Amino acid sequence: MKIINYGKEQGILIEFNNLFKKENIIRGIEMYGTDFFFIPNKFWTIKNETNEYIEVYNNTTQKTLRIKREFLTKVLRKPNIFANRIVVKPSSYALSIPEDLDFDYDLKEYINYGVKSGTAKFSIKAWREKWYSHIYKQIQKKQPYGNIFLPDKVDSAFKHRGVFANYTEKDTIATKNFYILKIKDKEAQKLLTLWFNSTIFLSIFVSMGKKISDRFIRFLGQDYLYGLIPNINNIDNDLKTDMINLFDSIKDKKFPPLKHQFEIDEFSKIRYTLDSLILEAIGIDDIEIQNNIYRYIKKKLI
Repeated sequence: MKIINYGKEQGILIEFNNLFKKENIIRGIEMYGTDFFFIPNKFWTIKNETNEYIEVYNNTTQKTLRIKREFLTKVLRKPNIFANRIVVKPSSYALSIPEDLDFDYDLKEYINYGVKSGTAKFSIKAWREKWYSHIYKQIQKKQPYGNIFLPDKVDSAFKHRGVFANYTEKDTIATKNFYILKIKDKEAQKLLTLWFNSTIFLSIFVSMGKKISDRFIRFLGQDYLYGLIPNINNIDNDLKTDMINLFDSIKDKKFPPLKHQFEIDEFSKIRYTLDSLILEAIGIDDIEIQNNIYRYIKKKLI
């Protein structure tokens, strides 16, 4: 693409690892036992929440337990849940239990149910002793907290997906279904979230993504690490302000699937504005180039 070549020549598009470190992009946590380590799950619903604990209820046993918040961490799980909004809030908790712990009654009951029901069997098989701590150990080692989340794989036609990158206002962890960008600067977070939702990036993604089935494509961690992003340090301050204002104005909108964004007036205006700002950040002011990108992506979305 001419845009890529121009951006690279001008030093406006640079590799992610030229601006950030390898540690700034990590895979989310691995988990064995969905219906044990994530709450709510197949067996336990959330009945009540307080500052100290969440109350969970099991419909089979008709038992209510209180799990202390010190053992719970908000987590992003399934990318498809967040496929239509940029700014998201996690809807699940991950159970993070330290190794050396005297269990209180409720936590012990929860663990015992996981063993007896078989919901924890894969974790027990994989980790054996102190299997219940494998998420805690990952969190301690990886510190997988970030604000930008990129899905591990997506439908190449974006049939049910309106946005690519998600953003959380608070530092959040995610499962291995996401790559997490750990970037502290709030302004940089928002600018990069716009980039990963731009038609320019999506055109690169669908043309260079690795095909893993007839339907799904992906970027690996290395692809993001050596992939191109705008050099956000060199973006004009006024333009940065315009980009942040756009981000704030669209962050709570529910986006239709990508191909429909070119057909619905409200969202075609949003996409046009977003892409115009991204192109300006790259140093390009050419409506025909933008139209060419749209023609290309529309063919890919058929």
